[in-house]
Amino acid sequence: MDTAIAAVNEALKNGKSVVLGCNCSVNYSGRAESFLADGDRIIIIKSDKTLLIHQPHGSNPVNYMKEGSSHKLLSRY
Repeated sequence: MDTAIAAVNEALKNGKSVVLGCNCSVNYSGRAESFLADGDRIIIIKSDKTLLIHQPHGSNPVNYMKEGSSHKLLSRY
């Protein structure tokens, strides 16, 4: 798991876009605070640091962060 997280963080550092399919929880801290409990997600982090989090159904993201935001992936294991 640590190798995968390191690869994603390296891709983001190099301005790449990343698409993840995973079971995860999400903590957001910014102007507001939010939390998504464990669940299946599709996460898209674009090269401009825009982040979209989708549930397995529907077309609208359940959480997003605008261009230029910062992100941190952590392992629970």
